[in-house]
Amino acid sequence: MVLLIMDPFTAIGLAGNIITFIDYSFEIVSMARDIHSSVTGAASENKDLEFLSGKMKDLTVGLKLNKSTAQMTADELNLNELALECNRLSTDLLNLLENLKARNPRSKRETLGAVWRNIRKKDEKDDLEKRLDRCRQHLHLQLTDTARYVERPRLR
Repeated sequence: MVLLIMDPFTAIGLAGNIITFIDYSFEIVSMARDIHSSVTGAASENKDLEFLSGKMKDLTVGLKLNKSTAQMTADELNLNELALECNRLSTDLLNLLENLKARNPRSKRETLGAVWRNIRKKDEKDDLEKRLDRCRQHLHLQLTDTARYVERPRLR
């Protein structure tokens, strides 16, 4: 019988790697179960993000002005540019989320493919989500600033 002895740092490193592997495996299985049980073929996290991105897209379509840029004030021009950028980002995010869905969630092969795509595109999805959130914050700030200067009727 061979007795294998490790130094304490190697043992701690090995234990950490095993825990990371178990955590990562649990995440994959959990996502696969989530996608497989979904009617739409999307992970629940992606469904929420898709809903909010769709609402942002609808909102920014309504904010776009139907004037030529020469007729716009500086505030209107800024608001229009921000609305266009938020619309573009929400469209990009919605397209990515559509590609992350399983085409047939009842198929184990499609489910595993969707899990793999979600893992591969996680950084891209997180980046688009952060950029859209920053754009939303700027849009909110621009709307607030523009609303401050709108003349309000005086009460008598």
